[in-house]
Amino acid sequence: MRGFITARVILPSTRLEWRSSIMNLNRHLKGVVVFLLFVLAPKVAFSGSLTLYDDSSFVTYRSGDDIYGYYFARENQFSCGFMFFANASLGEKDGAGVSALKLKTFDFVPYKEPYKGVFSYDQRDPRASIAGTLYMSKDAVGLTTDTPQGGCLSVAGIFSVPPGTRGAQQFEPKKRTQGNWDWCRV
Repeated sequence: MRGFITARVILPSTRLEWRSSIMNLNRHLKGVVVFLLFVLAPKVAFSGSLTLYDDSSFVTYRSGDDIYGYYFARENQFSCGFMFFANASLGEKDGAGVSALKLKTFDFVPYKEPYKGVFSYDQRDPRASIAGTLYMSKDAVGLTTDTPQGGCLSVAGIFSVPPGTRGAQQFEPKKRTQGNWDWCRV
């Protein structure tokens, strides 16, 4: 039989040899999969600044153009709390350097399937989603909502008038923390 190449395959003969071969294959396969995940997976970088204000009930986090915030205050029997988000590229800047950004507020109490103990934006109560405006300058931040957030028509928080108006909620930045976690991957 000239011209034919013959190959001899040596198969493991015992059950122990089979198991050892499969484990070695799994070890190598795991290594290849992990390597491919790190090389081919898109890189996720968490980079932004967390800002604390003169009023500890108000906090913002900014990453690129995305701005996320949290407000919660309690005064005696009254409380007012919500989260919000805005995008700096979707706003207008006036002559004084104040940016007016469209924002969305939402309540952070789970509305759907609260028994799972996990909360996501999809589980929010859509009836508590309220649009508004986030006013940002280098010296202060303020916000208004188009309609009152539940519990926010009291001394715990009034967000119906723009900054500079009597009774407006305005917050001055006190501490800004930069963060950059560039090693995370999905």
